[in-house]
Formats: sequence, structure tokens, C-alpha cells
Amino acid sequence: MARIRKFSEIIEPTAAEEKLLANCQAGVPTVLGDGERPAGPSGARTVQAEVLRYLILGGCKKCCVDESGIDLVGAYVSGALDLNYATAKHRINLDKCRFENAVEAMQLEAPLVSLQGSFLPGLNLQRSYCQIWCLRLVGHAAIWSWFAVSIPSLNVTPVMTLAR
Repeated sequence: MARIRKFSEIIEPTAAEEKLLANCQAGVPTVLGDGERPAGPSGARTVQAEVLRYLILGGCKKCCVDESGIDLVGAYVSGALDLNYATAKHRINLDKCRFENAVEAMQLEAPLVSLQGSFLPGLNLQRSYCQIWCLRLVGHAAIWSWFAVSIPSLNVTPVMTLAR
């Protein structure tokens, strides 16, 4: 999928994406399904990675993300979320989500990233600058600052502050 830079480029949003778009503008949390991590994709819980990226970067004039940021719980994220070299304007809460692909976030700058209870097949945060909450995160991660960590199943301390 091509990068989404304008609201008009979101074609045929899923029910979950419509709810997320409205809630991000209103500054309220988006809880999909029962709020637990989904086992797989469904129209009611699937959010395309490019739609999520568009919102993480702040949206646009027609769909401006509220200052409280993105608060998404219980989503199935389809596609590859590419946040390499991105600057998030607000906090990113993606709790109890299941990601179809690894998340690439090399040199991401964000005030806060929360992935509590989420499943990620991979996570690359090389040289990122953010505070990350990842209690009960399941998946595989490569996090480089001055060192490298590769953990098949993450169950780490609740807070890591990453700095370049």
C-alpha cells in the first residue's frame, strides 16, 4: 500500500479504522472488540498499518489527531508498520494489539510508545528516542542504542527509556 499523506487517500476504511479515525480526532480511546488481543484479522478489529502510520504522524488538516495522541486497544494491525526516521507528535498507545508483520521504527522520535500486552513478530527500535512501555510484550525485538538485544519472547520491565 502507498503511503497515506492525506485523509482523502484512505480508501474504503474498515469499521475499526473509521472508529479509530473519529476517536483520534476526539481524543478518546479506541477499544476494539472485547479489548483483548485478537487471534487474527476481522473487519471489526483490523487496522491497516498505513492508516496507523498516518495517525501516528499527526494526520492532516482534515483529520488532525488530538493532543492526547493515539490510544488503540485490541486491534489487528495488517501490513508492515514502517516508522523509520519518523517523528510522532503525540503518545502512541497500541496495547493488546496483534501485528501481522514486524514493526520497523529505526530512529523513531516519540514522547511515549506503549505496547503492553501486544504481539509483534519483530520490533526494530535502533537509535530511537522514546520512552517505551512493554510489560507482557510477546514477540521478537532488536533494540540498539549502544548495544544490541535480541529476545525471542519479551517479558521485560515495564519501562525502557531509549535515547540516541
